[in-house]
Amino acid sequence: MKAILALCVFIIFSFCAEVVKSQSLRFESVTAQDGLFSNRFFKTYRDNEGYLWIAGINGVAKYDGVHVTNYTEKADTNNYFIRGVRFYDIVQDKSNNIWIAGDSGIHKFDVTRNTFVQVGRNKIIDANFIHFLSDSTMEVLCDTKENYLVNTKSHTVRKLPEKGMVSAVVKDDAGKEWKGMSNGLVIYDDSDTIINLKIAIRDICLTPNRHLCIGTTRGLVVVPHLELDKEKKDLVWITEFGHTHRLTNNIVTAIEYLKGSVWVGTREGLNQIHLSENGTVEEIQHHYNLPNDPYSLQNNQINDITADNEGILWIATYGGLNKLDPQHQWFYSLKNDPESVNSLHANNIFQIEGNANGNIWFGSFEKGASRLNPIHNHFIRFDKNTDTPIRNVRCITTDSHGDEWITADNKLFLVEKEGLVEAAICDLKKHKYKRPNLTAIIQHPNGNYWMGVNGKIVEFQRAPGNTFNAVRELGSKLTVVSFYIDNYNRIWAGTNNAGVVLVKPGSNLDSASGLESGSESNISPGIKTEIYQFNKTSHPILKADLISVINHDSEGNLWLGSSDGLYRVSKDSLFEHSPEKTKFKAFFEKDGLTNNYVTGILPDKNGVLWLSSWKGIMKYDPTGTDLCQFTPYSFSDGLSDEKYNRCSMYREPKTNTYYFGSANGVTYFNPIKENENQTVPRVLLNQVELNGDLVALNHNLSDSSIVSKVEYNGVIDQLLVKFGSSSLLSPTKQVFAWKLEGRDEEWTYSRKRQLLIKDIPPGKYTLKISAASRNKLGKAVLIEITVNSYLTRILMASSILILIIGLGFWIRRRKKIIEEVSKKENKYLYSKLTEDKFANIAKRLTEIMESEKPYLQTDLTADKLAKMVDVSPGELSQLLNEYLNTKFYEYVNRYRIEEFIGLLSTPQAEKHKITALAEQCGFSSTSTFYRAFNNEKGMTPAQYAKNLNKK
Repeated sequence: MKAILALCVFIIFSFCAEVVKSQSLRFESVTAQDGLFSNRFFKTYRDNEGYLWIAGINGVAKYDGVHVTNYTEKADTNNYFIRGVRFYDIVQDKSNNIWIAGDSGIHKFDVTRNTFVQVGRNKIIDANFIHFLSDSTMEVLCDTKENYLVNTKSHTVRKLPEKGMVSAVVKDDAGKEWKGMSNGLVIYDDSDTIINLKIAIRDICLTPNRHLCIGTTRGLVVVPHLELDKEKKDLVWITEFGHTHRLTNNIVTAIEYLKGSVWVGTREGLNQIHLSENGTVEEIQHHYNLPNDPYSLQNNQINDITADNEGILWIATYGGLNKLDPQHQWFYSLKNDPESVNSLHANNIFQIEGNANGNIWFGSFEKGASRLNPIHNHFIRFDKNTDTPIRNVRCITTDSHGDEWITADNKLFLVEKEGLVEAAICDLKKHKYKRPNLTAIIQHPNGNYWMGVNGKIVEFQRAPGNTFNAVRELGSKLTVVSFYIDNYNRIWAGTNNAGVVLVKPGSNLDSASGLESGSESNISPGIKTEIYQFNKTSHPILKADLISVINHDSEGNLWLGSSDGLYRVSKDSLFEHSPEKTKFKAFFEKDGLTNNYVTGILPDKNGVLWLSSWKGIMKYDPTGTDLCQFTPYSFSDGLSDEKYNRCSMYREPKTNTYYFGSANGVTYFNPIKENENQTVPRVLLNQVELNGDLVALNHNLSDSSIVSKVEYNGVIDQLLVKFGSSSLLSPTKQVFAWKLEGRDEEWTYSRKRQLLIKDIPPGKYTLKISAASRNKLGKAVLIEITVNSYLTRILMASSILILIIGLGFWIRRRKKIIEEVSKKENKYLYSKLTEDKFANIAKRLTEIMESEKPYLQTDLTADKLAKMVDVSPGELSQLLNEYLNTKFYEYVNRYRIEEFIGLLSTPQAEKHKITALAEQCGFSSTSTFYRAFNNEKGMTPAQYAKNLNKK
């Protein structure tokens, strides 16, 4: 019984350990909350432009990292049309066409109409796998256990014999294919069978070392590269019942290789497998959905895993889509564990400092402090539960002698092996301070110590017996929160109420500034002390008097972090010789800061600054242009929190590890050098609206960067452009630049993926949009805009009028002939046969309008509607104009207006504005809606709604 109990405990512990391991990777989720058609996905695919295509239940989506375009059977104002409910596979041919397999067969994407066209209708159903045999033919596997051959050019379909159905394909470096068959065979390059597993194969993968990984319904099979050419092969089986290494489940649904790991998805979790050079399993890490962790898998049922060309892993699950970038998992956390003494003493960390031995100190208000030995991962606590308890830690520092000092409970302690020893702090009259309010401490190169005590800046000399005697007191009512000593041995003191104070120490104790000076000591007169104060009164560029942190970069420039902005003082002759004339350069959120409250500054040797704030961590690279100088990091990058405490930071020099203290633990990381020669991504244009109306786009940019040509008469009220990037690595960090040539001289930089330009006067313009990286701009996409003046319009109208008058006499002479021809045509059109035909078409049109409601699509055209009714556009036009005596838009807008009137009587009308309701009904423009409604009802929508409420 004890053995069984021990085994159960071991299994539970092992599972918990695996779950903890899984938390080391942070999975970013993309779900219906981000605009996707649903949360149940089967397949993902990254196309040649950079879009991610997602297929699942109830639709297909095209995603650029921010914007989502949905394609569904029940298309509304935000969706485009595709027939079917369940979609299983996505591929792209050599002509860049996108193909979708689903329960309604095969669909091909029509880029000109931004919708899908069904291929082989009524022949192929339940298609779940597509395999290209060549550029013009592809093989389709169906759930009905049938194979079809589809000609991608002519769209002809031919049924194939049932045997040899391909279920998975992977190509090697030579371009030859390994095929996994639904009957358990593995075939190489259409040769004889190399292995027969006699089990249904779900997916197949080949590692760079040529280890063949085969996913089946009974586990994972690994064929080491040394076994591939042998007639009798030794296979490595990995199942959920393995003794040393096991899968989360035997039913393998997807396999992918990325960056040294084989990623295996099952119905019960994700497996990260590390194979040796010989193909044996070294380690398996399990990753699961954790209900309380938003950065775990969305669901344990994994349907597909795709590794794209940027090194991103896309994991489609039955509860959402996950994005994983294993190469950028480099933020880690230290947190308090209530169940373990070997952890951080508290989570709200306000002070971090290290010593020469490599130990790291962490201090907090109320909770005390703890010291970490990073090499042995061992904590020593100094809190209420220890023999040397302290509270209210304000400052931790290490002096030139290697002594460690902690200010806590209004006392100064020296850290010794035996514990903490209190030091005595005396004023100018050698009287010991009683409970001094000690807020900051630093040691000057001359050996003296400077402290913020009782609202003053005080210089101390250390005497025997751990006694500190004051020799100079400066200022009053100054709460010092940070000290810094620059390269000229001057002292900078950041305060929370009076800006920053610069002290250039001398032997003379008199003050040269307006700050109050204390009594003189026994130091003989000599060099005069210089004191300068910089605050928002004396220097209006400073927007705050709370200076939370002071530091310098590798060039010697001084940086100040405040409660309202980041400020730089350049190292120059003015800074060195005339500091009173110092000039500040300011940075705010508009310049790239994630938040104006900057709490920490740590430089690296490459001139880069790492900044903490009240909204995450930032990297500042001075070699970048504009917003490209700042790179933001947030929760999704692995931060422990997004609100960081002031002056709570430390760089450990031996390991180059950076620490930042937050309200929820400590974030630490080792900065990695990014690729300086990285390519700038391309801009993907999603939508252009001119005064509320959609503008046609040219999606084929192989020959030209011009995506649209716009011509308009009169002033353009607003031009709205939505765009994305061909890189999905870090969408929130991507910077874009745009310029309206003909109006703008400079580029405008922004992280937003849309721009709105208002009031464009007559003239010729070219709108350029480019992605930006550091100091480089990528290839721009262009929109050519021509705005004609009203005078041009009048001249054009006059020319037309003259032409009409000139042709008037000719028209009169030909009137009789035209009338006779018209009668003959009408007689032909309204024969008995034609009447019946149009009556049937009209009936079918009405049924479609009432059941499918295509009028809810803002971009509904006569061509689209004709296709749905299964008639030619000419027949539909003739039906509307001559049989129903109306025009296309009048006919469609009539249905939209009735839909709007129906919404007015629902609770939804109380929550939305009239224009929002009109948009839901299919109107793309407010002016079009008001004009159509007034023509139809003889009053404005507001008047109609008011009359409806009276009733």
